[in-house]
Parts: sequence; C-alpha cells; structure tokens
Amino acid sequence: MPLQTPEAEQIQLAGVGGRVGSITVDTTIGFTRDDSKAVIIRGPFTVFTESESAELSVLGRDVTNNFSVIYDYPNRAVALFARPHYYEIKKAS
Repeated sequence: MPLQTPEAEQIQLAGVGGRVGSITVDTTIGFTRDDSKAVIIRGPFTVFTESESAELSVLGRDVTNNFSVIYDYPNRAVALFARPHYYEIKKAS
C-alpha cells in the first residue's frame, strides 16, 4: 500500500497551464518485460490527484530516466526499452 509523503517533502507539479493537484507517494511500480519477467522501480513518485490533469497516462522522469522512451501520441502508446533491447529510426520506403 502506498504511503503519502509528509507535506514538507511534497513535490508540486506544474505545466504550461500552471500548478495541478498532486501528491507524492512512497511505493513501487511494476512492469512485465517481453520475456514475462518483472521489473520493479521503487519510488517515491509524484502523481496527479485529478485525472483531467493529463490527456494520457504519463510516467515522469523519475521512472522514464531508467529507459529509452518512445512516445507515440497518434497510437496512444509509450514504449520503454532497456538493454539489450534497442530501436532504430528509419525513413519509410
């Protein structure tokens, strides 16, 4: 169960539209690799308290800095890569 961090240690999230409601929680996030093994990333993490704050579900740099990230807005997908996996960008023929 996530634990909310004390108010003095809270991180405030803001963007072009200004500050948004958020809290910082001490928890873990789990992913499943393509070989079915689990990947665990330990927090704390800051999260939005209102779903309207982001058009898509997003992960912050505290998580994505562990990976190469492809953000595919038209297909509503985020792909995370870590070694030994990689990607290449080529011109479509």
